[in-house]
Amino acid sequence: MVTSLLSARGYRLAWAGVAGMTGFAGLLLGVVLTGTWSLVMILATATCLAVACRAAAEDLADRTVRLPPLVALLAAVLVAGTGLVLALGGAAVALLVCLAATGLPLLGPRHRFLDTAELRGRWEAGARALAGASTPAEAAAVVRDRARCLDELERRDPEGVRRWLSSPDPFARFGTADPA
Repeated sequence: MVTSLLSARGYRLAWAGVAGMTGFAGLLLGVVLTGTWSLVMILATATCLAVACRAAAEDLADRTVRLPPLVALLAAVLVAGTGLVLALGGAAVALLVCLAATGLPLLGPRHRFLDTAELRGRWEAGARALAGASTPAEAAAVVRDRARCLDELERRDPEGVRRWLSSPDPFARFGTADPA
């Protein structure tokens, strides 16, 4: 388990480093190679996309999406993509497809990188966080995280989770009791 944990974190770090360097290079190329009006149009496009994303997030009752950081992120991505395409042509598309394909394994639940004791601790901490949640959105985020913890625990030990969930004590099932 320790070896797979280290290799997963190592892969995540290596991928993030390559993606970060590619994005930074593309951003520099985009700023240098596109004209001022192109940059203005990219910023306007990023703003429209960010507003649409924010509206979709509100429809999903997720109020954690903040508009200014989202505009900045989308503008940077668009400028970087434009810079890479201007500098590399079709090779930029191949580079970005390879980068996206190698990043797909990282989209899985982050809980897979926790050992079982850490996962149980996160479950227990979630119960305390849920009791202290000050808004419905905050409580919903904690519930989603606990659901992901439970899914990962079930993936690792389906029979153990079945025994735990069928225990007679409802507080042990959904409260702060240790699922060990």
